[in-house]
Amino acid sequence: MTTRLKLLAVSTAIPAALAAAFVAQTAKSADGRANPPGEPPQATAHRDGSPYPTAHRDGSPYPKTPNSALRAPNILFIIADDLRPELGCYGYRAAITPNIDRLAASGVRFNNAYCQAALCGPSRGSLLSGLRPSANGYIHNNIRFRAAMPGVETLPEFFGRNGYATIALGKIYHDGDRAQMAGTFNSKAAIPEFSNTGGSEYKDPANRQLLAKHRRKMAEKYGQAGVGALATGPVCEFYDAPDEEYHDGHITTSAIATMKRCAAEGKPFFLGVGYKKPHLSFIAPKKYWDLYEGREIPLAANTTPPKGAPAISLHDSFEMRTRLGVPKYGPFSPDYQRYLMRGYLACVSFIDAQVGRLIDGLHEAGLAGNTIIVFCGDHGWHLGEMGVWGKATNYEIANRVPLLIIDPRIGRKGTTAAVVEFLDLYPTLADLAGLAAPAALQGRSLKNVLQNPERAGDTVAISQFPCPALREWAGVKTDPNVRKEYFDRALNDIEARIRIEDPDTPLAVYQENVIGYTIRDNRYRYVAWVDQSAPRWKILAEELYDQLTDPDETTNLIAVAASASTTSKTSHTSNKSNTSHTSNTSHTSHTSNTSNMSNMSNMSNTSRAVSAPSAAKTTAAKLQARMWKALKFEGKFARQE
Repeated sequence: MTTRLKLLAVSTAIPAALAAAFVAQTAKSADGRANPPGEPPQATAHRDGSPYPTAHRDGSPYPKTPNSALRAPNILFIIADDLRPELGCYGYRAAITPNIDRLAASGVRFNNAYCQAALCGPSRGSLLSGLRPSANGYIHNNIRFRAAMPGVETLPEFFGRNGYATIALGKIYHDGDRAQMAGTFNSKAAIPEFSNTGGSEYKDPANRQLLAKHRRKMAEKYGQAGVGALATGPVCEFYDAPDEEYHDGHITTSAIATMKRCAAEGKPFFLGVGYKKPHLSFIAPKKYWDLYEGREIPLAANTTPPKGAPAISLHDSFEMRTRLGVPKYGPFSPDYQRYLMRGYLACVSFIDAQVGRLIDGLHEAGLAGNTIIVFCGDHGWHLGEMGVWGKATNYEIANRVPLLIIDPRIGRKGTTAAVVEFLDLYPTLADLAGLAAPAALQGRSLKNVLQNPERAGDTVAISQFPCPALREWAGVKTDPNVRKEYFDRALNDIEARIRIEDPDTPLAVYQENVIGYTIRDNRYRYVAWVDQSAPRWKILAEELYDQLTDPDETTNLIAVAASASTTSKTSHTSNKSNTSHTSNTSHTSHTSNTSNMSNMSNMSNTSRAVSAPSAAKTTAAKLQARMWKALKFEGKFARQE
């Protein structure tokens, strides 16, 4: 999907050495984009163009990939936190991502892939369990995986049960689940991860001091509550330090060593590599910030909420505004948006470099020919679209994710327009490995799509998120202290709008009991906001967006339909009044006839205008029925007029 954007320059000069190296790689394509769809090059060389080695430095050959028909395939599962499809292989030219683009060229790129929730915990919980959040109960970040799903066999446990060595590095489950779920992996990485050194990822001593000072201030003000979201550091830092001194660089080094160990052991592996960037705060080595010096970076053009969307559908960039120095109220200036965009993209390029190292390591270990690779982000992220900076909405921009699947045994390359969900990854990997997937899984295998990418089919993706406007980015009720410190003014504005739109529903119901469910087919996105406070549920608001004619989701067609219906009724009443008046004089008769002809013309125009909204209502009803059936929600709703 192409979002309409306006180009704004970040700065003026391009640093020669590093930028040239990256740009040289992306310039290999005829149209200026790395790895154009349709003619993907075979990945046979390092990032600098030199061929992959076939032997160790002492002359002994690398182990050859065993015959895939005789050995179970390895699984390399790579997931990046808060990464939306802001990548060269998805047509986003501002991003410098030659390694991910190279990876995309070696397999199938999914253009319409969606998460089950635009939030780390529920999204990963759904992917790793194969169950929807509505089924597994994991709907916000403060829920623990095993509290919601005590008996579910997770994806790594499934492969462990089937003879795989299963290893995790970085953020695979949500961080809050990490200790609890460590036992779902049966092997250790070759190099341990960093220990938590004071809970700070900042390298600059000045920023470390700022963070420490801010933490003391919040602790003095709020006591034990003055930690976590109340005490964060600057939104960006790009310090001159090696990649390996950062979490994501370090786990890449460990992953490469782990793959080499697995190759020597000869046992199939499931290796999960979870990168923490580009999640806030935007922190990476300085060379990736320098990479974007002078580069044109597009800013979002659609910076206002959709016309006719309910006030509950968007938040006020809560997660972003807790960072030191970020304005706490109102829109960000264009210059500040450029700063944030550059920070996000610098982190994306940092991750891209780690992916490049990882894939090189896979080839050097002789494993590439028998290793299935999955690369994805855990959900989307607003980068100023609709006036929001962050995740946690039910819109396209928050739920669409990058997804690449490479199975060298199939060998198909290209792109697919098939609508797919994260739910599909568990059964897909089981199918590709030749294993019978658990019967309870709610997704479907994508093996047929990988074999025939051009076949899109009639499929849908369903996501959900609780009332974004009145919950923090973690999907939980807004903490009173956090509200007082950061969001009081913005929340007062939002609450006032909600009261105007729906004076009959208490704010507490919106905050505690309203969940938005959204379905995406190959053309439309439909959203239903559901009050679940009573035994019989009630739909409070609906949204419908045509992705073909309105890819930025600027106009809620349900609201247009309601407005057109009101206009039609008013026009009909007026027409009846006009046509009932008669006159005996020829002049008056002529005037009356002219007026009636005009009225008939107006009625015809109104009818034509209503035809599209009428179709919108029909489309919404069909999508709603399909969604409720998939979620097994039929019979849960009170009768509504």
